[in-house]
Amino acid sequence: MFVTPLAEYTLLFLVVDALAAFRIVRFVQKDSFPPIAWLRRWGDRRAPDVVHELVWACPWCLGFWVAVGVVVARFNAEWWGGVGAALAVAALVGFLYERQKD
Repeated sequence: MFVTPLAEYTLLFLVVDALAAFRIVRFVQKDSFPPIAWLRRWGDRRAPDVVHELVWACPWCLGFWVAVGVVVARFNAEWWGGVGAALAVAALVGFLYERQKD
């Protein structure tokens, strides 16, 4: 089982985890992928206003909770290395695609 010990949490892991957290927050709050958009609308109708405003609609708030989950996964889940890297690459691809000149 491979998990990252705290002493080995390098700048590379920090960057990968930050980009992965960004991608998750973006996916939850803005993505138009139909199942995610449907779940977001469903949650918007059912979540109390305070939950909606303080968690789902606020990237800083949701970002904190996603970051907690990402850090916990980094130190406790052997599958996180691959998933986190894929999310980080997806975030970079999206960022670069948005800035390309046609």
